[in-house]
Amino acid sequence: MWQADIVEKKLIPYPFDLYLSSLVTSKAEDEISVYRRDNDYNLNDYANDPEVAHGAIVSYLKGTHSYKKWEAEKKIKSSKAFKALNVENFRKKVAQELRDTTLDKGQVNFLIQAFRYRGKANYPDSIFLSYGENHQNTIEKFVNDLNNVSVGFIRAASHYCSVRVEKGTWELFVDDIRINTRLSLDVETIAV
Repeated sequence: MWQADIVEKKLIPYPFDLYLSSLVTSKAEDEISVYRRDNDYNLNDYANDPEVAHGAIVSYLKGTHSYKKWEAEKKIKSSKAFKALNVENFRKKVAQELRDTTLDKGQVNFLIQAFRYRGKANYPDSIFLSYGENHQNTIEKFVNDLNNVSVGFIRAASHYCSVRVEKGTWELFVDDIRINTRLSLDVETIAV
C-alpha cells in the first residue's frame, strides 16, 4: 500500500520517494541507473554532502534489491510450483519464467529498506560496534544519523496526515500531545 498509495503518487519527498518497482534484475538495474546517473559514491564513502549521500542511498537501494531478490528466490525454490518443474535452479527457461513472474510482483522502497536496516542495526552492526576497538564516535554518529532520518520521515508523515484529516483535527492532536504526554517527546517534530 505504501508503494501504490504514497510513493508512486509522489506524496512523499526525497529521499523517501526512491523505489524499485520490481525485483527482476534487469528492471531494477534500469531504475537504479536512472537514480545513480553519474554518481559513483557508495556506502563505503562517508556522506558529508548531498551528492555522496545520494550515492549511498542508491547503493543501499541496490543492496536491498539484492537481498529481497535472494530472499524471494529462496522462497520460490521451496514452493510447490518450483518443485513441480523438477529443476534445481533457474537455468531452464520455465524456472526463469516462474522466478521472474514472482520477482516482478516484488518491490523495494523506504519502508522495506527501513525494516532491513532495523535488522542490521539490531543484530550484526550492534555486535560489531560493541567489541574490539573503541567505536564510540562511530556509534554516536550512527545514532545521530538514525535520529535525523527518523525525524525527517516523521515530519513528512505528519504533514501527510495533517492534510488528510478534517480541518483543525491535526492541531488538536498536537496540542493534546503537548499538554498530556508523559513521554519526553519533542512535539515540534510533528507540528506542521
